[in-house]
Amino acid sequence: MTKYIRSELYRIFKKKSLYIFMGIIALGFVLINYMMLNSQSTSLDYISNTLNLLSFATIIAGIYIFNTVYNDDFNSNALNAGVGLGIKRSSIVIYKLIIMTILTIVMFAFFTLVFFLMGMMYKFKFSNLEIESLVLYTSSIIVGIIGYASLTSIIIFATQKAIYGTITYLLLCTEMVHSLVTMGLKFPPVTSLMGDRSSWLFSSLTGELAQGKYISLIGIGVYILVSIVLAILMFNKKEVEFI
Repeated sequence: MTKYIRSELYRIFKKKSLYIFMGIIALGFVLINYMMLNSQSTSLDYISNTLNLLSFATIIAGIYIFNTVYNDDFNSNALNAGVGLGIKRSSIVIYKLIIMTILTIVMFAFFTLVFFLMGMMYKFKFSNLEIESLVLYTSSIIVGIIGYASLTSIIIFATQKAIYGTITYLLLCTEMVHSLVTMGLKFPPVTSLMGDRSSWLFSSLTGELAQGKYISLIGIGVYILVSIVLAILMFNKKEVEFI
């Protein structure tokens, strides 16, 4: 387990593109805030700007992390080669999600460092409420990225096509799927039969987490667990293909 995860993390962290991406995002964050803040700005203005920028993180950072962890291996056929060398398919599914989690946390830890360094430059003093709101919203973004990746893994392990994984992740993180399913759940015959269950959807649960409703973690955990099981089942049914 640790050998596979270490080798994958080594592969990822030696990529120059990772540091270029993180540098560009950090520079963009600094420049945007530099243009929006002035001598009269407060810590609340800075927090507000940061939360607005974070709303794009699920798409921008999420799709990069997903492609790095999952799509690189499918494009190079390295994943199937690993299966041919005796690594269990169920282990690969779980390892990939662990690596996705580690990379997401590392990346957002870096962004958090940039946030506080810039805050120090402006000599902002953050209140406990401001820090709490930032932590909750950032946590919901991190959990969302991991959850969307887990749900998308069902498709990518079933098809073993990187492009399908990218499309599925985009549909999920942009909440297009959420909107369509919500419309279906709010259809009068459906509502009369089972009530309004839109709050059970994954995006709704991450939204509740951002508001400090920790009970939503149970539902989020169920989504991730079920998606892992389904991804394993799909991967086990797929024939191993070698180039």
